[in-house]
Amino acid sequence: MIVVGVASVDRRNELALPTEDPELIARYPTQGQSDRFRRFLSEEVQPFINARYRTNGETALMGESLAGLFVVETFLKEPQMFDAYVAVSPSLWWDGGRLARQAGAHLRDHSGDPRTLILTLGDEGEMMQAPMDVLTANLRQYALPNEHWSFTPRPTETHATIYHGAALDAFRQLYAVDPQ
Repeated sequence: MIVVGVASVDRRNELALPTEDPELIARYPTQGQSDRFRRFLSEEVQPFINARYRTNGETALMGESLAGLFVVETFLKEPQMFDAYVAVSPSLWWDGGRLARQAGAHLRDHSGDPRTLILTLGDEGEMMQAPMDVLTANLRQYALPNEHWSFTPRPTETHATIYHGAALDAFRQLYAVDPQ
C-alpha cells in the first residue's frame, strides 16, 4: 500500500466547493477552489505516483472534516477518479448542506462502475447530522447497484477523536486479507 498525504495550505480554498452563502464568502474570501485541487490530484499527484512506483491501479481517497467534504464531492462529481472513498465526519453543512441535497442529481449521472463510499460521523450535533441524513437518503434512493456504500455512526466519538479509529476500520474494510 502506498499512502500519500497532501498537506493543505488554505483548507477552505482547496477542499471546499464554492459557496453561495454571503456570510461564508465574507468570512472565507479564498474559499471554493476544490475543482482546482481535484485537478491537481488527478493531473499531477496520481501520475507522479504511477510513474515512480509499482502500483496495481487500485486507488482510494480518504479525508476528515473539510477533507471529508472534498471526498464526498469528488465521489459525487468525479467518481471515476478513485475506486474507494472514505469520508470521516465530512463537513456537509458547508453552504447550507447544498452538496448533500444535490447528491441525487449527481448519482443519477454516474456510470455504474464499481465504487465504494464509506461514511462515518461522530456525535457532532444536528448541524453535522442533518446533511448526512440527506446524503444517505439520496444514496439509498439513487446509488447504482455497483456503488457500495455504508454509513457507520460513531456516537461515542467527537470531531476531535473520530479519525484514527475510523481510518483503521476503513482500511480493514477495504483491504481485508483473506486468511485462507
